[in-house]
Amino acid sequence: MNASMDHEFAQSLRAELVRRATTAPRRRWLALGAGLTLAAGVPTAAYAVHQLRAGVNEIDVTPPVTEVHTGPGQLALGPAPEETDQIWFDLTCLDPGTVGFPDRASVTCSAGERSSGPLPLWDGRDMLIGDDGVLTVDAPADISWQISVWYQEVVVEPFAVNENSQTYGTPNEVYGEPELIAVIATNGEVGYIHAEDLRLAFGPEPASPEEAVEYTERTAGQTALVPVYEVDGETQIGEFRIG
Repeated sequence: MNASMDHEFAQSLRAELVRRATTAPRRRWLALGAGLTLAAGVPTAAYAVHQLRAGVNEIDVTPPVTEVHTGPGQLALGPAPEETDQIWFDLTCLDPGTVGFPDRASVTCSAGERSSGPLPLWDGRDMLIGDDGVLTVDAPADISWQISVWYQEVVVEPFAVNENSQTYGTPNEVYGEPELIAVIATNGEVGYIHAEDLRLAFGPEPASPEEAVEYTERTAGQTALVPVYEVDGETQIGEFRIG
């Protein structure tokens, strides 16, 4: 798996984060499901970095459970605390292949590649993790993988403003879209991309159904790199790959 989002996921980024972040705490949101692609190259202590993001804050409520498995595996997280909204995972593929999660999301990666992201507790009315807190992960019998998982609470807060009067954080329905969107760069650095750079990564957005068809055909299989900055929106610290 590349350290990237495919362009279809990039197009739906704002809507999906809105759905996740604004659902009432006791009503869990849906995950992206099939086709989910998440950023790789996350540091070992990745769970710490996700606690302090303006806009949508992912707050750890339990310590990580770390295990190594070959083939399918089950992880015992224990019952979810009342304030839990999601599970965060940090996965390392020890062999190349695809690892699947209960919400039909999957991660495809090469040997040694790392990925991280959120998993829901619910898919509609169906709970994706047992009452006993056991998470089932699917993988071919010849694929070994290491994973850390832990529970998180998701809290929506107003966007912070940097020294250049730019808002930054994660898009959500309550406060809309910040000018700088939090991402993980291909080098594992946590930073921000300009919302405009994301929207125009593959050129101008289509303005008609005909342009949308042409846009889809033209961008199929393509990748684009956009700069990742520190919170000032000026100091570049890496790149974010789409595609």
